[in-house]
Amino acid sequence: IKMIKSWINCDWTERTHCRVHVAATKIFFGLPVMAIMLLMAHLVPSGMARPAFRLRRSTRLSATGRVPKALYAPKNRNFGYRLRSSAPYGPLSYSTKTNVGVACSKPAKPARWLRRLTGNRGRVAMSSSLFGGFSSVAATSSAAGGTVSELRSLMHKNGVDAYVVPTSDPHQSEYPPNCFARREFVSKFTGSAGTAVVTKDKALLWTDGRYFLQANDELGADWVLQKDGLPSTPSIPKWLSEELKEGSKVGIDPFVHTVSGVRAMNKTLGAKGIQLKYLSDNIVDDVWSSRPNLPTAKLRVHDIEWAGVPASDKVEQIRENMKSEGADMTIFSKLDEIAWVLNLRGQDIECNPVFLSYLVVLPDRVVLFVDESKITDVISKHLNEINADIYSYSNVLSEVEKLSEKRKVLVDPASTSIAIFNAAEKGATSITEKISMIENAKGQKNEQELKGMREAHLRDGAALAKFFAYADALTKKGETITEFVAGAEAENFRSEESGFFESSFPAIAGEVLEINIV
Repeated sequence: IKMIKSWINCDWTERTHCRVHVAATKIFFGLPVMAIMLLMAHLVPSGMARPAFRLRRSTRLSATGRVPKALYAPKNRNFGYRLRSSAPYGPLSYSTKTNVGVACSKPAKPARWLRRLTGNRGRVAMSSSLFGGFSSVAATSSAAGGTVSELRSLMHKNGVDAYVVPTSDPHQSEYPPNCFARREFVSKFTGSAGTAVVTKDKALLWTDGRYFLQANDELGADWVLQKDGLPSTPSIPKWLSEELKEGSKVGIDPFVHTVSGVRAMNKTLGAKGIQLKYLSDNIVDDVWSSRPNLPTAKLRVHDIEWAGVPASDKVEQIRENMKSEGADMTIFSKLDEIAWVLNLRGQDIECNPVFLSYLVVLPDRVVLFVDESKITDVISKHLNEINADIYSYSNVLSEVEKLSEKRKVLVDPASTSIAIFNAAEKGATSITEKISMIENAKGQKNEQELKGMREAHLRDGAALAKFFAYADALTKKGETITEFVAGAEAENFRSEESGFFESSFPAIAGEVLEINIV
């Protein structure tokens, strides 16, 4: 009681004295309240709707990771909120100077709710003891200089003079899950496109014109920005060939570089007597002590009402293509292609309904490499209809080598990693390289897919009409709606439409002058 009275009657000119009482009061009352919130979220039966937590629009999440005051909302809807940073990079700092935010689309356990609070790439670090291990990539990593120094030590240990860290994951995803966001961890650059290169004495980042300003803002003093796409900017292979001496070795993780990409690098580097060296383990992982685990969200069936064609028909179409190419085995690595073929959807990457997996199609069966914990009884029944076997995601190399033995294998060199290619090549009698047939098949929409697209636009239009009415009512009252709040509220109205899972992309919105949008 004394602490509360002191807080209320605090003379704010005595800042130090007041802050002690405020901090003590928040700890005294805040921790029990948070414990009750977490307990509620985990104890409510899974078949019941969990209560949503609504944030006041006027509150902010500070760079120190403090949670704004939350209000219980019996309605299945979350209001928008804002994030602001004023602190430098650090264990509990927000990774950019600009405001970032996205509306939480539906109730969830606190850990997932807080993760969604930062959008696709997770920017704010929270206490793992309070929020179930939520973490970001750039915000929770050590200082960039320290990371690069550790990386150089491992480069020396592995006998390489340079190491290339692309944005892509083993599936060439434009937006990799946090566990594969190695380039972001190393460089602290949070844009969606870019490649980091570290040598014995230099650290560089290549990115395109969308991110020049952002990269300048986020890269540390020991990093050099290479403005990709400008005439004066050399390609990465060309720069390495001019920077390194003959006989040097460039290290790469063979899982994250495609067959086509590796060949292009070898052509340029080989001309100068420089070799590519495949490292069995990604050395970034060895310095990334707080690396997130692989996602484990359950899969769901994409209903035939929207898919239009059953998975069995799609598999047969692939087999016909294999036969025409003289092959009896084909391998798929791209996550969107696998999800399309199997009529399955996942939650491994925010705003992308895909799941980490590989797919092998044989004349008599299908092999899906995936985390088995994601497979429910419903999914198992769905996969049995196409005679699919489930193999462990982590065993893909050894199993592909076995499956390809004495077979003619069909692969897409533009989407297949050199690691998968080499594994198949060990046992295969021949390998045929061809652009994935799914690329074109996905683009030819059937009637049900077209119907789904139209329905999605109609529902989105209804949500926007509600938002416009809401915004109009507020402005007539003399209230001001910021760009950020507008984006968050539009998301909220979309989340109320039936069939909503998540947005295809977070709103690009801000409310400060220091915002970089191209």
